[in-house]
Amino acid sequence: MRIKAVCFDIDGTLYPNWKMYYHTAHSWFVDSRLVKEYGKVRKAIRELDPQVSREGGFRQAQAEMVAQRFGGRFPVEEMEERIERNLYGVWESSFRGVKPFHGAKDFLLMLQEKGLILGALSDFPIQNKLRYLGLAGGLFSVPLCAEDTGYLKPHPRPFEALAEACGCEPGEILYVGNSYDKDIVGAKNAGMLAAHITRKKLPGSVADLNFRDYQQLEEKIKKLMIE
Repeated sequence: MRIKAVCFDIDGTLYPNWKMYYHTAHSWFVDSRLVKEYGKVRKAIRELDPQVSREGGFRQAQAEMVAQRFGGRFPVEEMEERIERNLYGVWESSFRGVKPFHGAKDFLLMLQEKGLILGALSDFPIQNKLRYLGLAGGLFSVPLCAEDTGYLKPHPRPFEALAEACGCEPGEILYVGNSYDKDIVGAKNAGMLAAHITRKKLPGSVADLNFRDYQQLEEKIKKLMIE
């Protein structure tokens, strides 16, 4: 089937993960307890089957779960604001020093010139991140944050929402990611094709493509009838 859209994870896919860790490490000093409890809650959310979002939305439900880990000592509204300020705010501003992988932007421009829909799906807020990476300005016609669906990857719902936003069938989308469990397995379970950026192919991998850099991906992607 001819591919109509190529969609990307962001962290570790469009830029090296070590750069994120390096530039966001100071968030531990801003609010180390919050970083720790937030991480535990995000892990728990991925394991939940019911939709996390309730009447107040994903972030409010998430803040409630984090507040519970603090023994209920903080109101949910205060915890939600604290997460926004000390985590999302700090992390987003850190991206001012992060650059994409070599060749990534040229690869995206090539896909765009060929008339393919470009999408981005991240578990975290996305728009400012793309701008700081120098990948905004209409390059991605479908930027989507998984939180807005009430789920996190690898749940199928964020990928289904991505396909709906692209106006494509899942099988017409190639999803590119670095996390095997979240990106590759998640995309394949949603019916998409998947390309795994990795130094070494994993045994038994379900990825349709494995690549080390964007030059190699450009070479391999021709087999999927993009040209």
